[in-house]
Amino acid sequence: MCARLSGQDAALCRGLVGIRLAQRDSDGTRARAVRDTAEREIATTQGQSSAWWFLLGEARLILVRTGVLAREGPLQPTGSSNLLGANNALVHALEMDPRFAAAANALALAPLPRESADYYRNRVTTLRRVRAMLSGPALAAAARAEREAGSLDSAIALQRRALSIGGVDTGVVLLDLAQSLYQHGEPVAGRTALLSGAGVASEAAHRAYRQGLSWVATNTELAIWDTLSPGSRQLFVAIFWARRDIAEGRGDGERLVEHYRRVSFALSHFRLMLPQTGRQIVLTMPAHPVDLGKEYAARERAWKAPPIIAQPQVTLNPPLVRSAKAVLKDSDDPEALGRFVRDSKSIGSESPFRYYRPIQDLVDDRGVIWVRHGEPTQRAATVGGDAIEVWRYEFPGTSLVFQFRDVDFDGVAGASVLVPTLITLPAPDLVQVCHLERSLCPLSNRVVDEGDPGVLNHELRVEGERRSTDAITRARDKGRAQIDTGTATDSYHRDFTREVTPTLQILGLDRATGGSPRLVVAFAIPGGQLASVSANGRTVYPVHFQLMALDFRNGHRTGLDTLRQFVTNAALVEGQFIMGALELPVPEGTYTVSLVITQEDGRGAVAHLGKVTAPRASTRLAVSDLVLGREGSGVRWNSGATVVPLNPLNAYPKGGAAEVYFQLSGLTSGATCQTAFEFYKSDDDPKRPPRLRIAAPLTAGATRLEVQRTLGLQNLEPGRYRVQLTVSGAGETVKAVGWMTVVK
Repeated sequence: MCARLSGQDAALCRGLVGIRLAQRDSDGTRARAVRDTAEREIATTQGQSSAWWFLLGEARLILVRTGVLAREGPLQPTGSSNLLGANNALVHALEMDPRFAAAANALALAPLPRESADYYRNRVTTLRRVRAMLSGPALAAAARAEREAGSLDSAIALQRRALSIGGVDTGVVLLDLAQSLYQHGEPVAGRTALLSGAGVASEAAHRAYRQGLSWVATNTELAIWDTLSPGSRQLFVAIFWARRDIAEGRGDGERLVEHYRRVSFALSHFRLMLPQTGRQIVLTMPAHPVDLGKEYAARERAWKAPPIIAQPQVTLNPPLVRSAKAVLKDSDDPEALGRFVRDSKSIGSESPFRYYRPIQDLVDDRGVIWVRHGEPTQRAATVGGDAIEVWRYEFPGTSLVFQFRDVDFDGVAGASVLVPTLITLPAPDLVQVCHLERSLCPLSNRVVDEGDPGVLNHELRVEGERRSTDAITRARDKGRAQIDTGTATDSYHRDFTREVTPTLQILGLDRATGGSPRLVVAFAIPGGQLASVSANGRTVYPVHFQLMALDFRNGHRTGLDTLRQFVTNAALVEGQFIMGALELPVPEGTYTVSLVITQEDGRGAVAHLGKVTAPRASTRLAVSDLVLGREGSGVRWNSGATVVPLNPLNAYPKGGAAEVYFQLSGLTSGATCQTAFEFYKSDDDPKRPPRLRIAAPLTAGATRLEVQRTLGLQNLEPGRYRVQLTVSGAGETVKAVGWMTVVK
């Protein structure tokens, strides 16, 4: 067909044939030939043909896929990627011919270049002009660009239009639509789209959902996702996000709204704006590491310099002035210097090996942490010198610290990577961030002569006290543990004006007189931590309780929301508690449960239990949760047939007694079974025998029993104990576990 044509028409025909053949190549040979021909024709015609610009863009896109290195060419400056060159060529083709449908669809479907965030505006503006010519897949792709540019209304409209036109992978587009809807503040519609897309059976949908989950999922959760059938994926996605809501005491869907907000922020502020090939550099070795060998070789030459002269005096940064005794056992030992340098380069921030390897290449490591944990409680960064950052997160009862160092990509753009420790970097940089991580800080502050030639030698020796091999190793191990935790967990903690520290019992129990099983929560809140008001000469403590439960079988969420007023004759003091119990009827099953306690002034707490079972009568031997109660605690629960004492403080005096209660089902009337209570200290070796064992036979008067026992604790020393109940009978054995503390 091309042979029947002549001139420019024949050349274009051969170019189109070359593009079709190149799409089946793996080495980019034909694509390079088309690119070279297009560049020559553009130079010959002075860029007057939109068709040649289109062919040039298509050829460059194939070169991206086949991994061919970029080179300078028309609308592709030196150092820019083939992807940027392709996008520029396609945009120019549409500027010359706004009715060029093939170029419009190619531009919409092309990946976004990484060089500059400003390119979004050019791309979005061009695609808006040619929207009427876009196919369904191209509309869906254009919608992503609109969302990245902040135009959520346009993104949602395009995604819905793409679904109506067809020709798209429904699961992938529904996932994109769900993200846009959540970011737009439409969580109900977003949830519908999210769950609908999760059930689509295509491989592309499976991969897209996996990539979306991987922002926060654990390795175990991803492994489970990979084994699911399409029919099971909707339930998995529902439970995946709902259990995170419950764990943080959040309303239904809050975590997912926050997740997409964080993703949007990370893509805006931490996106890797560089050619794809640059990512390979950061995964292997920093482009411009500080050369500690050269830096300290100069200092070693000053090893036997004259003593430091006291004048003129200047005060150096504190990290530059420390004693050398820890690492330099003898001031005349040059070998200590060599060991120090080698250790710094192998296990410090100068190491060429990355400890954390991301599974995506959209954002740098700061973006990874931001999506998982949100905005840091505190951030610190250097001004001048090495570009480093330290982020600190304060959580109830714990904290996480992450250290980042800038790594150059191709010398064009930059991004930050997680490092276990920055301890081997120059002290003037560390002093700017060490208030968030004390291991980076100096141990002393001395005055020395900055102009004396021996100062460099002195600086090395005083740095050595903190930067000994042991110090670097400890800092590295601590940093690795922080990275491991931070990249395997995610959080959306509720903020309170003041943290309250309640103690709880969360129990799954059945009703003796029928009806639904119960989740029973006994609580004790220190009165001194609560705000109160006076009324009629008495003290009132208003407390808001939200009990939340998620059923693992079907993803259904249920809860209790109540305000209670606790009245006392006088204000409570240290050692006095507000105590009570909450009861939530639920269907039988296994639940994750949280209790949120709040007051009007913003103080409060979230208590979470990952797994509790609400039992029902069984045909096989089964036991309920073990209730450890105490007479006189003032907190009781009525099973319908038995009044059960509770003990939310979980504390018992030495020599006292514990009232225990449990429910058995699946018994044979008249049969005998054995019960045994075993007490282990919380830090006992698993192979150690119990500290106390109390065993007794039990004769079943019915197929279902409520059992109460009083256990003497005279033989237990003060400490925290794990109490294990074992029931055996008719060839079956069941167990239940509780915790208690024996105090003096």
